[in-house]
Amino acid sequence: MNGHRHILRRDGVSQARRLLEALVPAYFKVDERGPESLLAYANALAEHINYYNAGNRIDGDWQDFFPLPDEGLLALFGDLAGIDGKTTPNLALFIAFLRLFGQGQADLNLFTARHLEFYYKEVLGLERRPRQADRVFVVFELAKNLAEHRIIGGTLLDAGKDASGKPRRYATEKEIVINKAGIESLKSIFVDPADEFKLYAAAQADSADGQGAPFDDAPLWPAFGESQGSLPEGRKNMMPVSLGLAVAGPILHMAEGQRSLTVRIDSLPVDTDTPASRNYRQLFQVSFTGAEGWTGPLAVDARLLTDQEQFSTSGAQTTVFRTASEVNFSQGQIIVLETTQLINRDTGQVNTELRTVTYNLNNVFLGESFINT
Repeated sequence: MNGHRHILRRDGVSQARRLLEALVPAYFKVDERGPESLLAYANALAEHINYYNAGNRIDGDWQDFFPLPDEGLLALFGDLAGIDGKTTPNLALFIAFLRLFGQGQADLNLFTARHLEFYYKEVLGLERRPRQADRVFVVFELAKNLAEHRIIGGTLLDAGKDASGKPRRYATEKEIVINKAGIESLKSIFVDPADEFKLYAAAQADSADGQGAPFDDAPLWPAFGESQGSLPEGRKNMMPVSLGLAVAGPILHMAEGQRSLTVRIDSLPVDTDTPASRNYRQLFQVSFTGAEGWTGPLAVDARLLTDQEQFSTSGAQTTVFRTASEVNFSQGQIIVLETTQLINRDTGQVNTELRTVTYNLNNVFLGESFINT
């Protein structure tokens, strides 16, 4: 592990940030004017209205009755108790009118929400989903003096308070036993569509080069791998990899002569119309351990079993295919093998006294199969 504290911090865009602003009812209001705009509007309008004095003669306009907004005047809208005896009756009456007008203004501004609701429900035919409780992921850490600790389902976890000051608590969904198990290492494998669908892997994904080199800056890495072709030489973080399986057992201790070895492998259901399923002969590269090292890759005869031949020990509806390899065992080849070493990622050695056969996926053939599918 790299020792960085915020293990869940990552790049990306949350669902809330992906929301289009135009779909939020508050994005557009039919009447967006606030107290300051309304006061300024009244002041500008009052300039065009004549004021008639007691002698019924024009004596200026009404602007003196509707002053331009300032901080003190705007504060009265939020706190009517602040109106004192110094506030003129006409201004107090106008403030009361604007407060009442705000209620009608709020109803008018519901038009956008009602229009969206009509569009979603009546035009698109969408139905409202019930409210869902908030869910979070929690990381537990044991105290140093504990080997393990049981947390029953429904245990309340304190998460502080929400924006309104109310306590926020989360309940565990099921019972869990916390122990000292941890992530020893992170590895990743990637099928590169930009490189003929070849396989790439990182032995230590949370590193700069995928092999354990430290990060120069922020510890960010592609959790599921990435295409290597577009990366500069010093930024590549995955290497070509060969995947497969090894079979070892005393049954491979065969006498010299012509021998046929058949291996049956249960797999997930396969589309039999794809090039990969029609030609399993190229899917695997088969090798045997020999007295002088590995023998192979050998020719393989492979095919999908018919419905009558299919068999699965788990009882699942799986597709089964058989790989058969005919090998001419001769003196000094298979029957006199020396002890080999454990299969190593770099050397390919196997640590067992049993004779071993390996089936490695043909990286080149996989790429051609994906491209031709």
